[in-house]
Amino acid sequence: MDDVPVRHTASFGGLYGPDAFEGQALPFDSTNPRERELRLLIGNVRWMRHRHYAYIGTVDEWFVRRIVQAKQEVGTHESLLQIVMVPGDHLSGQPRAMRRYLDLVKRNTRLH
Repeated sequence: MDDVPVRHTASFGGLYGPDAFEGQALPFDSTNPRERELRLLIGNVRWMRHRHYAYIGTVDEWFVRRIVQAKQEVGTHESLLQIVMVPGDHLSGQPRAMRRYLDLVKRNTRLH
């Protein structure tokens, strides 16, 4: 959406592929392919309208494998998706990712 009042967004370990919803109890119809597609970053990078920082732990193998998919989708085009590696796995890397993103927000706030 073009009119969302944000400069950028972030996630930690949010590079999910279509298999992410299999076997999960979810608050939406996960058997509906279109519903699943709309809830994934991979496959929708070309539709992004705001910069997104996807923080991934360096030893979080499940998400590190998804980086290849995201980069293939971006190809050689300029992208609003920024993949940022942080030391650790899905649990230990999260505090580092949060600090880095909050620092980025603070720096951007001072610039505007």
